[in-house]
Amino acid sequence: MLIAYLVTTVETIGDLTAVYEVSELSTDTLEYHETIQGGLTLDSLASIIASLCTTLPNTTFSQNNGVIALTKCAA
Repeated sequence: MLIAYLVTTVETIGDLTAVYEVSELSTDTLEYHETIQGGLTLDSLASIIASLCTTLPNTTFSQNNGVIALTKCAA
C-alpha cells in the first residue's frame, strides 16, 4: 500500500505542475509552491479517509490539462 501512496504523490505533483505549465503560469512563485503543498495535503487527507474505509488511495486525473490546452481557458 505504501507504494500506491508514493505513486499517487508523484502523480499529484505532476498533475498540478502540468496545470501550471498548460495555463502558462510561472512555477517559480510562492503561489505554485503553496498549490503543491495544499494539493498534497488534501490528497493525503482524502487517501487516509479512503484507507479507513478499506479502499485504495485517491488519484488525480489530468483530463483538465487537455481541456485547458485546447480551450486556452484556465479560469
